[in-house]
Amino acid sequence: MAGIHGVLRPLDRLFIGLNSLFALIYLAALLLKGVDGVSLVMLSLFVLTIPAALLLIRAADRSSSRFLHWLRFFYPQGMFVLYFTQSIRLSRIFHPVAFDAPVARFEELLFGGKPVLAFFEAFPRTPALNELFFFAYFSFYFFLTLPWWVLYFQGKKREAEESLFTLIASFSLLYMWYIVFPVEGPKFFYPELRSLWYEHFSGGLFTMIMKQLFTPSTMAGAALPSSHVAMGLLGLLLSLRHVRLLGRLMLPLYLLLVVSTVYLYTHYLVDILAGLAYGAAAFLLVPGFTARVYSSPAKKEALK
Repeated sequence: MAGIHGVLRPLDRLFIGLNSLFALIYLAALLLKGVDGVSLVMLSLFVLTIPAALLLIRAADRSSSRFLHWLRFFYPQGMFVLYFTQSIRLSRIFHPVAFDAPVARFEELLFGGKPVLAFFEAFPRTPALNELFFFAYFSFYFFLTLPWWVLYFQGKKREAEESLFTLIASFSLLYMWYIVFPVEGPKFFYPELRSLWYEHFSGGLFTMIMKQLFTPSTMAGAALPSSHVAMGLLGLLLSLRHVRLLGRLMLPLYLLLVVSTVYLYTHYLVDILAGLAYGAAAFLLVPGFTARVYSSPAKKEALK
């Protein structure tokens, strides 16, 4: 599609579609649950980001600025945090009580106990380990961004955009699932973990940053499956396919990331297993869909 807004690529259409979907869900929330000032703001934000993106696309397509071209390529990444936090907020609007109780009971039946609490009691916590695992948890954002930037600057723009499309399309399904089936996680559900929170954690820079981010008012409702495990695995596997050296370097970091979800008691064990299954399934299924989306000659030409 060409016109006054420039050439729209499949990733642009995915961005517009996902923002429109969030806007429609917020509209439904307002109609069904009543007027709420924050919801009105978020509805407006999701709507207004669409023309803002179109203006960026037009400006970049008419410009020789390398920075503007890079920004035009990767602007959807700037919405990751907003999509995630708003899927949690919407889940609270539609489901005031999360589904932790049945998930925790299922885990107890499956493993014959409470593996998260057993791990918490058995694993020592030192400033060095705290810093390591808080950094590993934070490194999730490297898996969402870094490999595609490397591909872009290597001149492999098609691989970069198709990988990013695959990632965001896969994440989109998780966003919708979190709205429908919110699970807060063990640090919210088990009283001994909720009362303790992270006050006893000492460490360095990443410990301080993540303790500020891990507040009781945030990150509650998107535990099953673990997006860190699922999207981290998808990012890792796509990296091993397209940027093999970087993927190999990121492999031990991913293993630490998985362990960090238990060390920081952000997820049940079943969340992690579900995340591994979802990430593997997304890697096997979604790239084929992406390849079909990008297969037309016009779309190939738009990436040059």
